Amino acid sequence: MKNKKGFTLVELIAVIVILSLLITIAVPTVITLMAKNRKKAYEGKIDVILKQAKQYARDNENFLYSSTSMYDRYICNVITIGELKNAGYLEELKEDGSKGIIKDPRNNESMESQKVVVYINSSQYATDDDLYKGNLVATIKDVSKCSTSYAGFGYKGREEVFTAPSAGTYKIEAWGGEGGSSSTAGYIGGYGAYAYGEITLSAGEKLYINVAGAGEQTMQLNQTIRGGYNGGGSSVANCGTNDNKIGSGGGASSVALKSGLLSTLSNDIDKIVIVAAGGGGANYCTGSSNGVGGSGGGISGVNGTGVTDWSRDRYGLGGTQTTPGCRANNIYCTLFGKSNESNILSPFTGGGGGFYGGGPGERSGGGGGSSYIGNSRLTNKGMYCYNCTESTDASTKTTSTTCHHKNPEVNCAKQSSGYVRISKVS
Repeated sequence: MKNKKGFTLVELIAVIVILSLLITIAVPTVITLMAKNRKKAYEGKIDVILKQAKQYARDNENFLYSSTSMYDRYICNVITIGELKNAGYLEELKEDGSKGIIKDPRNNESMESQKVVVYINSSQYATDDDLYKGNLVATIKDVSKCSTSYAGFGYKGREEVFTAPSAGTYKIEAWGGEGGSSSTAGYIGGYGAYAYGEITLSAGEKLYINVAGAGEQTMQLNQTIRGGYNGGGSSVANCGTNDNKIGSGGGASSVALKSGLLSTLSNDIDKIVIVAAGGGGANYCTGSSNGVGGSGGGISGVNGTGVTDWSRDRYGLGGTQTTPGCRANNIYCTLFGKSNESNILSPFTGGGGGFYGGGPGERSGGGGGSSYIGNSRLTNKGMYCYNCTESTDASTKTTSTTCHHKNPEVNCAKQSSGYVRISKVS
């Protein structure tokens, strides 16, 4: 039987079945293709946003280094897409319309409130060798993961500023720098000290941070090596042989309410919040007296080791809370906030930086500097140092330890360069 068009019923049913099959196949394919196109458009938009977020972070150092949050041990900076757009970094993504809303191509909804999380590509144990200076990764993340409220500062060789994002109590932890070691086994530089305390800050109040550099080692005759950043003493190799392995002193890590290296704040001691001292350099001269650097101390720095000859002691003395370190028998004394900087002895090792720097050593180890927690605004405070003199007084509380580590560990002395960590506790 045929219909008016000349099709049999069977043929008509077959056509309907074929069309149904085509629709069944085609519609999901079209939907999938549309979804892929929307996803591709979204990913392209996200690529632009992340690229611009990185650029924004590089262009705004205060944003880059003022974060108090961490994620997976990475510094975590949060900015909304709307804030990024309003700063002029997403002009190419503005949609038509008076407000220029950036829309999500997947659902045509606004992306303005979505948050970009920018990570500085370094762990909390950032050092001068880490990719810390503007090499970023950025991604859209759940910002609830940015929950650990602290900022870490590794050695940069320059001052950095922490701005309190809100009023509250902040814990400051600081580690000093290690003195330069000799490559000859057994002759090592003194370790940096650890100091901590809590301070109440107003929103927007600034802390000026100078993180200690580690001391270095001379490698050739008549070579002079400067001490570690922020007060470490320099060293000179002049043993009369070619085997000169003499370390400069490690610098101190200091946190203050006023800008400047520690040595510039002698008339503003009330502005110094905390100091973690550096260790003295080690000494090795073939056929001469040798010595180990004294570690950065708390109430007082640790003396370097050496020998007594020509009727005089030659190792460096540690600095104290009130007096600078000197070479043993009280000559060649150093200054507030730093150890020796000029060639006062030849050969000699550098003392450690500190509240008062450690003394230089002649053919012996340099002395460690002293740390400082005496600021009246600082509470719940103390200092730890390697095999050092102890104190129970609140303003000079010092505990001796045998713990030392390359990474900044609580209550441990520090190997390598220093570190500062600031945590909001309330």
